[in-house]
Amino acid sequence: MASQPEPPEPSHAAGLVPAPEPSPALMRRSDYRLVRTLLSLQHTRASGALRVDAEGVRTVVYMRDGHPVSVEGGLPADSLGRLLVARGIITEAVLAQVEEQRMLMQGRLRFGDVARRLGVLEADALEAALRDQVRDKLARCLHWERSQHVFVPMDPGIPARVDGDLQVEALLWTGITRHYSLERAGEVLAPFWHDAPELRGPAAHIARCLGLDSEPRDALATIDGKRSIRELLAQRSQHDTLLAHLLVALALSDQLKLPEPVAPEESGPFFIDDLPRLARPTGSGSEPAQRPGPLLREVANLPGKEKLLADSAFLQGKELLRAGEYGAAADAFREASNLRPSALEYALFAAWSAYLSTGRAVKWRDMLVELCQRTLEQDRHLAFAHHVRGQLALETKDLTTAREALRRALELDPLDDEARRLLQRLSN
Repeated sequence: MASQPEPPEPSHAAGLVPAPEPSPALMRRSDYRLVRTLLSLQHTRASGALRVDAEGVRTVVYMRDGHPVSVEGGLPADSLGRLLVARGIITEAVLAQVEEQRMLMQGRLRFGDVARRLGVLEADALEAALRDQVRDKLARCLHWERSQHVFVPMDPGIPARVDGDLQVEALLWTGITRHYSLERAGEVLAPFWHDAPELRGPAAHIARCLGLDSEPRDALATIDGKRSIRELLAQRSQHDTLLAHLLVALALSDQLKLPEPVAPEESGPFFIDDLPRLARPTGSGSEPAQRPGPLLREVANLPGKEKLLADSAFLQGKELLRAGEYGAAADAFREASNLRPSALEYALFAAWSAYLSTGRAVKWRDMLVELCQRTLEQDRHLAFAHHVRGQLALETKDLTTAREALRRALELDPLDDEARRLLQRLSN
């Protein structure tokens, strides 16, 4: 008898599909519930707004046909202007110029539109930056270990991206590699530490969906059901973190076959079918669409004018801080913080400037140390917070912490000449 042909491999467009039933061992984790929701939205080609709340920060992801097309809210560090400065596409002086023009226009145009009008940004660079911003803001949602989310079906009013759809799996891989330490990866994998995992689908399909390059593809081949997770990670090497990240991505996206330990019952994520749906207009147009309820209005309730004023005050504060006008800088940063209290970065800049204006008065140091720690919990990639932590450690003669923090600050911001100078002094 002739052998049956092999079934066709799933296409990349199909994406990864979550397991039919959620993992009891992972359901207590908010990152697992968020990833499962995102993959479900992509699989069902849903359109709407996904709101994620964590650490006092609200991020709203607008989805069209299952793919993210725009993201609002988030942290100041993820703003388009700051992203363009970090990429070296514009300078801080140009950033201030664009924000000043936006102030004159009372925020009627977005940053990218104003930058193009002023001739400081090309259309191609803007489109690429907007794509990166969506990726970074959504990946940032995996930065926080505790979050809540809800999805509201709706027409986002935003067309599909002209440069192609953003795949949820690739954004997931970016978020995990950027925001998961080995310790956090171990917490995800702990329930399965002694189990030997197998892949739920073809390795080539999983690799394409996640956007893996050659090194993680090679690591994927080692997950064959013959060795436990502990054994896979036992060989300490430079590839340790990569394999841990890969296992986390597979676990959070339900791509591992693993026996499930009994876990306490936990409240689950917001699944699409459990959410209140907005009525669709009928083909005849005789019945109006359902009016948006309180939840939808809350999703759209993001800072507008206050955010613009806060960002402007923050840029003014940075100019004053560079000029050594510490008291005036503290006032400007305090104004930015009052306008956008969820952005702890602004509060940290205000506290540091005030600390410098008092001649580094000891009585304010403990408060500043605590604020610095809280800011790093909100954004562990904020170079300024690591810089402040390093300087505070240096003042108390904690040289180990000072070196570690200042090195991290310089790694995140290679233009931090003060961190470089302090590190050179510590090495002498």
